[in-house]
Amino acid sequence: MSQQQDLNLFVDNSIIPQKVYRDEPLFGVITHTQGTSPSWLINLLIENALYGTCVINHEKNQHRQLRSNVVVISFLNDFDFYEKDLKRNGIEVNDNQQFHFIDLFTDLFQKINTPESIVKIFDQLSKTIQNIPNKKTILIEGIEFLLSSTGITSIQLLNQINKLNKIADALFIITGADKELIDIQHANPSLPEFKTLDFIIRLLHRSNIVLGLRPLETGRAKDITGTLTISKGTIPFDSLVVSEKEYLFFVSRETTKLFFR
Repeated sequence: MSQQQDLNLFVDNSIIPQKVYRDEPLFGVITHTQGTSPSWLINLLIENALYGTCVINHEKNQHRQLRSNVVVISFLNDFDFYEKDLKRNGIEVNDNQQFHFIDLFTDLFQKINTPESIVKIFDQLSKTIQNIPNKKTILIEGIEFLLSSTGITSIQLLNQINKLNKIADALFIITGADKELIDIQHANPSLPEFKTLDFIIRLLHRSNIVLGLRPLETGRAKDITGTLTISKGTIPFDSLVVSEKEYLFFVSRETTKLFFR
């Protein structure tokens, strides 16, 4: 096994560069498949957006300094899930005024069940987030479920995401990309598989940076969980440069470790 590595996404060795919060907004896409939960990566992005630090990196005396408000919108998990996970990384969010959690998981099939209800929800989200002062990092998790649970199209859903993209300094969309979700046997636009694949392709076409979590092709090893691939998005940054590479990662109860492949 090679030497443990730090996480960085850009050639300046940053995760979310400070320039993002000044004049170069970021649109990122994170895809994952079964067996490669993105929770550890989401938690590190939250930490870095909040404080500029990263708990798994080796830099000594990392000084936490507030950088950005963080808004997590989840269709998959509730607040308790994030509170427990982030606490493991030394981050208390219960009374943190810079951390904002919006639970759309609880009402997913009750109140959020039509394209019209989705439009209404995103209009409310836009107003709520717009009222948060200063810099904003938004992470949206599990939004692809709306494509199968409602009649919304991929284009309509992207239009809702765009409402939040306009008011964010950094926006990350975290979406499942399992083969079963995107395997198309018939080109039927009403099929969930077709809509999900179309949605992911359109997301990638709007992105500045793409992070892909995948299991090992040979299956999970004893000391390796999967691979993290970092790629440039379709839309280049003006001056920031993505550090394209592939990590091997290992998630244990205590920590996450990264290695170059």
